[in-house]
Amino acid sequence: MKLLLRIVRTIVLFVVLTILSQVGGVIYLIYKPFGVQISKSIKSKITQRLSRFGLFLGFMVVSSLWIIPPIAQQFGRTPLPILATSEIPLKPAHWLFILTNRHYVTPKLKTTIVQVSQQMQSQYPEVQLIYLDANFPFLDNFPLLPHLSHDDGEKLDIAFIYKNSQNHIFLSETPTWLGYGYCEKPKKGELNQPKYCAEKGYWMYNLLSKFTNKKNDYKFDYQANRYLLKLMIKNPAVRKIFLEPHLKTRLKLSKYSKIRFHGCHSVRHDDHIHLQL
Repeated sequence: MKLLLRIVRTIVLFVVLTILSQVGGVIYLIYKPFGVQISKSIKSKITQRLSRFGLFLGFMVVSSLWIIPPIAQQFGRTPLPILATSEIPLKPAHWLFILTNRHYVTPKLKTTIVQVSQQMQSQYPEVQLIYLDANFPFLDNFPLLPHLSHDDGEKLDIAFIYKNSQNHIFLSETPTWLGYGYCEKPKKGELNQPKYCAEKGYWMYNLLSKFTNKKNDYKFDYQANRYLLKLMIKNPAVRKIFLEPHLKTRLKLSKYSKIRFHGCHSVRHDDHIHLQL
């Protein structure tokens, strides 16, 4: 029975880690013999668990930072910057995007978003663009859940730009730890697409927003977000931008056909910008 439970646990962890990071399951299998040796050589259960977790985490970090990137280049994918610099003011919302290998794009998309970040900085020197989910490093059509379309290296989510409501300084982090769920909701008189989708039975559309609270110190910056979206629109490589309809109207971008509604079968897009080639 114990052997069966161990096999089931290994299979479950392999599947979960593969879903979350594409290669995490393989890394887990490589780590497994070392973890077994730790269990045999250390008597304390707490020390065993901490040691095994630390070793597996080390495997993931080494793989994500040094092993996977050069291999991914052979598959036409390249990682986005890990840290923002003065030359490239672009960074992830959280280190988990790096550890789970969800920060890969095609070279063309990387060039595009780097250009946009640099153009943005020329107008707003204090702003650093923050990216969320991109794509996995290998294979087209491998799903990056829970997204429906982040599967070919040509899609990228970008966080909105916020100011501190008290001192009006641009913030360099997102309102939520992974950047999703903090929505700029429709105002009175604006098209309420989230309500419409919910009434049609698409319960997933508003799911993330139910787990986040309004933070009074985060203020959506109208001018900076409009300028960012116009940079994306004007970039010839950009083919589509998904944005909630009420924000497209509020930001006075209704005439631009690149900005589209993504459909009720997706999730709401008033918490981030979806960009794709």
